[in-house]
Amino acid sequence: RVDLIAVTILGLAVCSGMAGRTEVAARLHGASDAMLRIVDRQLDSVERDLRLASVTRVRDAVGQVAFASDYEAGAFLRVDEVVELALRGAAA
Repeated sequence: RVDLIAVTILGLAVCSGMAGRTEVAARLHGASDAMLRIVDRQLDSVERDLRLASVTRVRDAVGQVAFASDYEAGAFLRVDEVVELALRGAAA
């Protein structure tokens, strides 16, 4: 189910941001949001709060322009590319 994959990617984005892997986090946020839009899935209040805190933290760390660029790039990744990015980010 795409909605479960998208929420899992959101979790990976949050973890990446907390670990200081800002480029990975921004791209994963972009991928997660794109998938959620495709399946018209709304985040619950806890998921929304985690997402907002993470996006804010990452954007503040890298700046709006860099965040937007990485976020947009993430929105166009295929699922296999998202998995590769998450695994590569976790190994860093």
